[in-house]
Amino acid sequence: MPVKKLDLRDVTLCAIDTENVSLTARALHRSIDLCDFADSILFTSKSLAGRFRCVEIDRLNAVADYSEFLFKRLVSLIETPYVLVVQWDGYVVDPGAWRDAMREYDFIGARWPEVGDGMAVGNSGFCLCSRRFLAATAHRRFPLDPETAADWLICRAYRPSLERDFGIRFAPEDLADTFSHENVIPAGGTFGFHGLSNMWRYVPDEEMVGLIRRFAPYVFTTAQCALLLHAYYMLGRPGPLSTLYTRMKRHLGDVGTAGHLMNVLGKGVALEVLAGSEQATSPR
Repeated sequence: MPVKKLDLRDVTLCAIDTENVSLTARALHRSIDLCDFADSILFTSKSLAGRFRCVEIDRLNAVADYSEFLFKRLVSLIETPYVLVVQWDGYVVDPGAWRDAMREYDFIGARWPEVGDGMAVGNSGFCLCSRRFLAATAHRRFPLDPETAADWLICRAYRPSLERDFGIRFAPEDLADTFSHENVIPAGGTFGFHGLSNMWRYVPDEEMVGLIRRFAPYVFTTAQCALLLHAYYMLGRPGPLSTLYTRMKRHLGDVGTAGHLMNVLGKGVALEVLAGSEQATSPR
């Protein structure tokens, strides 16, 4: 008997990607499996078949290009009151955690745990935006800066003006913690998540091994990748640990891999992870 999907027919599901396109398609499909959306769109430079519409865009050569598309151009390309933005490393996982109160706000994303001034809701890797929000961020009063993460800029530096002058409503932190997580360990189920370092929670080891082999090269240079390697080491899951470590060394080399892990994890933890990863990849 088919599982009843969550009714989100006032929401457009969308993703924007020209690098990890097949993995982004997977994230869309995972979300479509669980929710009934008004429309589902993959904005990409490559044509790809799936249960979504492909809309061709120019190749995104930098994070700034992605941010420009999301916060400045997307509003003119969707028609529904809300947009759910997903990425290859963040998508819907628990429709039972959805709350209708989430529609009462113009922006909701995972909370930044390092922020304690009341403006902690801001992660855009998996977020629900109203058209009002996207129309406001597209205004020339809110220029983007390639040197600053766009979601940090908009949800912190520009938040007072967005609230005061445009009536934009940011979700409260407790509701954001039910909506998604990234760098906060969830107390319970969340509607979605963001961050490669969290994928061990939702992806079986055998499937994860296959996904790792499809990562775009830049992924192995990210802090999230180092954190994921650390997680698999701590969990004692040798399949994805050895695959991730082997691919990381292939792209960064031995010295580059060690340096990257030390930068992210610290020297002592990195040396422990390196030794454990070497053991996991050694022939038995």
